Amino acid sequence: MFPSPVKITVQLRKARQELERKLLKSDLIGLLRLMDSDELYSDLLQKHQSRLISSDYFVSWYARKRASLLYTDFDKRELTRLLDHPDYQHLQRHIYYALSHMCKNRCDQQLYQFLLERLQHEEHIPNKLALLSGMGEIGKGRKEFPEAIVSQMNSRNVALKLQAIGALRNCKHPNIESLLIRKFKYSRSYKVKMAICFTLETIGTRHSLTVLRESAQHTTDMHFKGILTQSIEKIKSRVVKANLSVA
Repeated sequence: MFPSPVKITVQLRKARQELERKLLKSDLIGLLRLMDSDELYSDLLQKHQSRLISSDYFVSWYARKRASLLYTDFDKRELTRLLDHPDYQHLQRHIYYALSHMCKNRCDQQLYQFLLERLQHEEHIPNKLALLSGMGEIGKGRKEFPEAIVSQMNSRNVALKLQAIGALRNCKHPNIESLLIRKFKYSRSYKVKMAICFTLETIGTRHSLTVLRESAQHTTDMHFKGILTQSIEKIKSRVVKANLSVA
């Protein structure tokens, strides 16, 4: 006899809570290994919800969530030490993921520059994706030109291209907006255009508004039109707060 849906829900909640307690107590190496796990957090998921498997059913999802919150000096030193350790090369993308989010948590410009240098010389796409994963939220007002990120926008790998566009959020270098606008105009991909919209919400000026409004007038894709409208309103709101002119 199968347990009732209510009982299954209670058991799953307990399993999640137990996993979260385990992650809080885990050392960094243990956490990194759990990030690499392909196990479900409860056997009940396989038995009773096999057709509804999603990313948050996996141990690795909760481990990444925990890793995204790391911030201490000890965590930074230890992760940096493990990065090139020969015994942990198979976990390198998880280390990059944790360090990338640590930049955001600490507003750590030194770590940001270190990761940009690593990105510049990295060859493996999974590692690049992990490096870029937290960069778009690293403080506001960065004014340096992040060549290592911009160069990834020309990748043939769509996921990498989109991640690079997202990593330019909050970057205030004067050339970034015009670069994104140019990419927006000439790209045929709605995915790329929408990613650019989301980034322009954080840095766009009246120049972005002009381009997005024109695109909204001509597109026949209603979903894309909705994204454009949302981005236009967010840019207008931010520009007004900054006491800039809205054309």
